[in-house]
Amino acid sequence: MTVPKLARTVWLIAALAAAGARAEPVEETLDDAGFGKLAVYRATDEPKGVLLFASGAGGWSAELTAAAREMAKLDYVVAAINLDEYSTRLERSDGACADLSLDLDRLNRLLEQRYPIETHQPPVLLGYGAGATLVYTALAQAPVERFHAGLGVDFCPELPLRKPLCKGPANLESAPRPDNKGVLLKPIARMPTTWFVFQNRPACDAGATGQFVKSIQLVRLSELPGLGGVKTWQPQVAALLQWLDPSIVKQVQPDASVSGVPLTEVPATDGPDRPQLAVMLSGDGGWALLDRAVTAELAKNGLPTVGLDSLSYFWKARQPDEVALDLERVLRYYLALWKKGRIVLLGYSFGADVLPATVNRLPQDLRDRIDLVAFLGLSDYAAFEFKLNNWISDEPDEGDRPVRPELEKMAAFKRLCVYGADEEDASCPKVADLGISAEKMPGDHHFDEDYPGVARRILDRLPPLPAAPATAAPPPAPAADPPPAKN
Repeated sequence: MTVPKLARTVWLIAALAAAGARAEPVEETLDDAGFGKLAVYRATDEPKGVLLFASGAGGWSAELTAAAREMAKLDYVVAAINLDEYSTRLERSDGACADLSLDLDRLNRLLEQRYPIETHQPPVLLGYGAGATLVYTALAQAPVERFHAGLGVDFCPELPLRKPLCKGPANLESAPRPDNKGVLLKPIARMPTTWFVFQNRPACDAGATGQFVKSIQLVRLSELPGLGGVKTWQPQVAALLQWLDPSIVKQVQPDASVSGVPLTEVPATDGPDRPQLAVMLSGDGGWALLDRAVTAELAKNGLPTVGLDSLSYFWKARQPDEVALDLERVLRYYLALWKKGRIVLLGYSFGADVLPATVNRLPQDLRDRIDLVAFLGLSDYAAFEFKLNNWISDEPDEGDRPVRPELEKMAAFKRLCVYGADEEDASCPKVADLGISAEKMPGDHHFDEDYPGVARRILDRLPPLPAAPATAAPPPAPAADPPPAKN
């Protein structure tokens, strides 16, 4: 197993262990006109946000309730929504159609007022069984940025609700079931924020449901083996909830897309007018703190960056040739858009690992324009697919590709490899014999959060900026007229 991957695993295990060590959540009851009596769980006085957790048909089992309590230990205020109770109240409600999105938004604001959440933040939605269908419906009805993210376990495109559904901005389509016991949902074109779907044993045709999910943009599908039950999916869901943070705006909403590539633009904000643009491939935590902080420092120094979200992009398996084609399209688009002539390529962790094979497959005209390739937290092996198990398991993955053979093909490029002094068996020193500059920084895989220092090492490796043209000296002042002669 590679060191950066071990560092990520150790971090996650420590984070989840710390969550498990928290005091047992306080359970309170909230009586709401729209949802009925809700159990609310809270384990900290400083929650990072609200998690609205919807049960399946049949309400809350002891096992599902225990899962909700554990998720409160991940720094959420967890509101346990009883789907049966909520559906009954929806059927009796006024209005021509049911807007689940608006109801959940109102509930989130009510919880924010009652509990110590200083500023409004969009909630995270989680649903099990028919509750997962509730999450899909609410997301499909919602405007952009109403919800931070949605998670569904064992989703089926059927909702036990006879009342018509409001269509919302995405024009959600539905039709009554033949037995008139609910509605059948149709897929929308694109979710307003990322919808994470975990399928283990859904109560419907798995193949048809898989096609339904895959037809929608901004969806991440993960099929989980196992015998079923909460313990089958709880570790993966907990790992994702640990990473999600409602205070991070658009954490799982890419700003831009070049034909399906999830990108974030970081234009230059200050500094000299540099001839380069940078493209940075993030780690497997997505466009997270390190990626944002390093590129912000580069932007302050005149280097604009396009960030590729590796978590989203590599959610499905990719081939190096495919990644190179996508990177080529991104480079050509932004070279023209930002009127740049030179290129800097950066990768952190997972992104650093896949970068060598990708660069080696770029067209020669783009390769000729590369001024620097920088690897931050490089590993010995590269994986071209992300799996949630990567966050919770330290077992090596089958199919990982060795990085060194690709680095050996990159002698024509200036290369920088930055690693933490506390990383045992770090990869950067092992490839210094290939002419790669290995830079050691204090700390571990996150460099003691010295992100200005990381950016400075990148900027120092760029070709010097052309000297400003010398300012011509002003012409000499004309000679003063001689004083008049005295009589």
